[in-house]
Parts: sequence; C-alpha cells; structure tokens
Amino acid sequence: MQKAFDEKLPKLKAAKAERKILLLEQNSVAGSVQSDVANFLASHEIPPWLPDEIWMLWTGAIETEQYVHVAQLYPDISTCKADWNDGHISTNYP
Repeated sequence: MQKAFDEKLPKLKAAKAERKILLLEQNSVAGSVQSDVANFLASHEIPPWLPDEIWMLWTGAIETEQYVHVAQLYPDISTCKADWNDGHISTNYP
C-alpha cells in the first residue's frame, strides 16, 4: 500500500480536477486489497493528502462470470456487486 500511495497520490494531487478518485484494481479473487488499505490506514499515519474517494474494483471474474465486486474504501466503506452482462452495468441479478 505504501508503494501505491507513494506513486499514485502525488500524481493524482497534481491533476487538475474538481473531484479526485483513486481507483485500485485487483484482478484475482484471492487476497484482499480492501483489507490492506484499511490495515494500512489504521496502522500508519494517514498521508497528508488523500483524494475525495478511494475505490477498489475486483476484476477477476469479469470475463468468466460477468460481474465485478466494487468497494468504496474511503471516506466511507461500502461494497456492492455490479452485474456486467452484455456490456451494461446493473445491480439486477438473474
């Protein structure tokens, strides 16, 4: 997490945008970047600057199962499952 924050936060902070969102991707179903981010923020000093939102996207099942898991990690924590059938995103599951 430290490496991701060190590399990505300065670039994002320097970007010209009203709203800044850091999107992290995990392309496997094993492990959890979500818990890594939570543990990092709990056990380290919070970086002096964070974007408006940090999101996690698990894409390991997008080709085979046609869905992704999405989690907002900061400032609030929430998770949901997004259905990706036929190129459309919805929360309606068969």
